[in-house]
Amino acid sequence: MTEEQVPSLQVPEAGDIPAEDATSPQVEQARDRDQAEGDVDQEDEV
Repeated sequence: MTEEQVPSLQVPEAGDIPAEDATSPQVEQARDRDQAEGDVDQEDEV
C-alpha cells in the first residue's frame, strides 16, 4: 500500500510517523502491533 492509498484514519506504522507524534496512542498501537506480528510489512492489515 502506497502513501497515496493509505486512508487518513489508518494507524500509521511506527517507523513512518514524525517525531512530534511519537507519543500518540496510535503510534503506541502501531509499535505494539509491529512487535507482536514481528513483521512491519503487514501494512495492508486493518
